[in-house]
Amino acid sequence: MMQKRLVWIGFGCFAVGLFGFALLGTQTFPLADDYCFNAVFDEKGFVNGQIHLYFGGYDFSVNRYALNFVYAIFYFLGENFLPAAPAIAIAIFFSGWLVLILALNKNRSLPFRTSYACMAAAAATFILLYIAPNRFQIIFWLSGSITYLYAVIANLWLAALFACRPHARRLPALAGFLMASFFAAGFFEIMAVMQVVGWGCAAFYLLAIRRDKEKTRALYAILLGAALGVIALVLSPTNSIRQARHGEPNTLINLVRFSPRFAIDFCLHVIRAYPLPLVAVGLIGVLLVWAGDTSQNKCKKPECRKLISALIGLIASAFVLIVVGMLPVLYAYRAYPDPRGLFPIMAVFMSAVALSGWLLGRMGKALLPRNLCDGVLIPSLTLMLTIYAGYAGWQVYGDFSAYAQRSDDWRERHQLIITEKLNGKRAIIVPALDSVSGLYELQADSAFWVNQCAARWYQIDAINAIENGREYR
Repeated sequence: MMQKRLVWIGFGCFAVGLFGFALLGTQTFPLADDYCFNAVFDEKGFVNGQIHLYFGGYDFSVNRYALNFVYAIFYFLGENFLPAAPAIAIAIFFSGWLVLILALNKNRSLPFRTSYACMAAAAATFILLYIAPNRFQIIFWLSGSITYLYAVIANLWLAALFACRPHARRLPALAGFLMASFFAAGFFEIMAVMQVVGWGCAAFYLLAIRRDKEKTRALYAILLGAALGVIALVLSPTNSIRQARHGEPNTLINLVRFSPRFAIDFCLHVIRAYPLPLVAVGLIGVLLVWAGDTSQNKCKKPECRKLISALIGLIASAFVLIVVGMLPVLYAYRAYPDPRGLFPIMAVFMSAVALSGWLLGRMGKALLPRNLCDGVLIPSLTLMLTIYAGYAGWQVYGDFSAYAQRSDDWRERHQLIITEKLNGKRAIIVPALDSVSGLYELQADSAFWVNQCAARWYQIDAINAIENGREYR
């Protein structure tokens, strides 16, 4: 009874943290690329706006077709809907983890309680958002959230759907997998490439190692959809525009030379910077096993060998995915990915840690006495995870006052622009605001791209943002 209460308390603590993120999201506002997206869809409409963005028929163009589609939906839902966008993303993220965990539980016949699945899903969602590189851009900036967070969410749901229907054979189901995979690949180049390689690794595992041919049709559909998605991203005419700004792409020799180095640097950084979240994620995997059937008290050598081999294969596959995740930016920009671009790679790393905990938990469950697991280890580990959830969840609320102040500043400036426009002014001077989380703000130069996009969205001729340019507040 005490163990069950601890689990629900842990779930509650993680849920409180997620609610904190949703609360911070109510203070969001358009920034940088948001102005450009708003201007395009305001002028071109839902369908033509996406066409112009993808084919480069506008000063602002984007090859990420899924990003364009989802942003169009949010834009036409209205400006008042924007504060709810982070909460919606968090809810979809949590639901994806929950469906995936329950589906894997059903397939593996591990009878752990639903409470553990809820706690694990909430923990996975919260920890990934809590340690997200450049959290503001990934959760609270609409353009960034759709690009980076929704890319991970789409692939999470793709994995969940496959776990629910791994033996799909009929054409409608296979077409659904193909379309879902194609859509998931259209948010972000790094995620698209990792998607192809990741599902390729899954196909190799099932066919070459497990020799499970019953799941091949669904896998082939997913792989085909991901490959078509990468092709669609590459064939967009906007790529030549973007590449012209950054010079010639990198050489093959440099890709082979630097991508493993970047992957190693990333892994070492995560281990050094996030020891507590790593332990917490590992505990999730362990608890999902130990909360199940612990009737086995002895470890059979063949089974342990298989688990050790699986662990080695998992680590190797995760490292390959991380290396692949470094390639798009290294190729196009000759650089290490910026923090927001590392979020899908972080999701892969943390998922590998959770699965490693699950494999180690299976070995430990077989080796350790049942009384020790049930009476000591499971309650102790659950308590540790609950304490971490309470501590980390409370930290989220400390940012609310700063977010609220910045939101008030933006809304006051927004109202100023609307008022000046109604008074007949076509060139408006507004107070300059500090940039948020590295995103470009309105500048003194009305020709700056953010100023131009904002002017188009507000339907005026020019905007200049000047420090102390007029009385404000």
